[in-house]
Amino acid sequence: MPIDPVYEPMLAAAAAAPPPPPGTDPLVAARNGIENAFQHAGGPTLPTEDRVIAGPDGNEVPVRIYRGTDAPGAGLLVFFHGGGFIGGSIASHDGTARELAAAAQCILVSVQYRLAPEHSYPAGLEDCLAAV
Repeated sequence: MPIDPVYEPMLAAAAAAPPPPPGTDPLVAARNGIENAFQHAGGPTLPTEDRVIAGPDGNEVPVRIYRGTDAPGAGLLVFFHGGGFIGGSIASHDGTARELAAAAQCILVSVQYRLAPEHSYPAGLEDCLAAV
């Protein structure tokens, strides 16, 4: 099965990236790679608001609200960034969230769930459920 063309530039960039320097923490290197892989310039300018919500363990879960519309009765999309629960962030997926909110003409809530291994399973998933 051929690779979807939309992923070809990301895979080519990953293959061309130099390896991390010796002594680099592999988790830090992986997270940096994830942050860089998902970032893309821009996205539409939308009103945003950063908030925190109560998490399941008394923790705070950061969220960013994107207003793709101000229409009454607009739909709501809860967005969980990529990164396999070990990387990624609201910031790394900001452009994607902006594009989704604008295209869907909805209010989008992007969730910064806790990452492993600092927070073991199911902490990140529980943060996602709390956001919903």
